[in-house]
Amino acid sequence: MSNPRYPEEFKIQAVNQVTEKKLPVAEDDQHAELRRLRAELKRVTEDRDILKKAAAYFAKECG
Repeated sequence: MSNPRYPEEFKIQAVNQVTEKKLPVAEDDQHAELRRLRAELKRVTEDRDILKKAAAYFAKECG
């Protein structure tokens, strides 16, 4: 998988967290990973819901 492209605003906020709030870099990585995982979970949940509806539709048509 290629490296994701982050918006400029995200990069600035990440640097500010490390420099101004004295947060460790690892903690910033955890926040980014959590954000990525939540977005992926949302996408997968939507995919699952669509597939459930499609399966019910085709089962109704065939049966």
